[in-house]
Amino acid sequence: MFLSARLGGQRALLANRDLSGLNLADKRLNDADLTAAFLPAARMAGANLAKSTLFTLQPDAGGFARSSADARRSARRGAARANREGADLFDADLREGRLGQRLCMGVIEEVAVEHAASSDLEGARMVNADPSQAKLSGALAAHTDFTDAVIRRCKRVRADLHNATLHGANLDGADLSCANLQGASLRNAILTDVVFHRAEMDGTDLAGVLTQKPGRRFAALGAPVQELLRRHERWAATHGAEGAPLDLSF
Repeated sequence: MFLSARLGGQRALLANRDLSGLNLADKRLNDADLTAAFLPAARMAGANLAKSTLFTLQPDAGGFARSSADARRSARRGAARANREGADLFDADLREGRLGQRLCMGVIEEVAVEHAASSDLEGARMVNADPSQAKLSGALAAHTDFTDAVIRRCKRVRADLHNATLHGANLDGADLSCANLQGASLRNAILTDVVFHRAEMDGTDLAGVLTQKPGRRFAALGAPVQELLRRHERWAATHGAEGAPLDLSF
């Protein structure tokens, strides 16, 4: 009723609640307050978490798979690792958070640590995920699989992405200043307007990436485009016996 703006509706206020083992798959939890909620073994696949509050979330890593979940514009600072394959994290806040421990129902005690941990995405699967515009500054995402993910305008200042896989990822407009990209693979990724200021890129694989750097002009192809297309069609129709393949590479 709340989400439909109907009279009598109320926002789901589930802060500090014990939601152990609940089946929340495909539920509409957008705008819900799940601050410090206790969710071991909860099923959340396909749940709508858009604009929800997930500060200091306490999921069980083995039972909290959020595959294909919608977490657009949610606040997840300090939330633990999970499977986010196909998840929509558009404009989500995944920056560093504080550590806390649950003493009893409704009581969360902050844990003092010498160096506060960053959001931990290490080893997570974010294949086809959409964390566009997400705030991931300082996040730990080493060995994470971002294959074909849409990460446009994402802020990843100081993020640790060493040995991460970003094959075919769309990083248009992303800020990777001071990020650790050593050993990361960005094969065929879209890197238009990406900021790499002081980023560590030793061993980074940039084969086939698309940048704003212009390619060859049509005049350099040696013939009109329509003629080149006709030759390519002939080449394909005759299995290479006639015509010529079209080469539009840089």
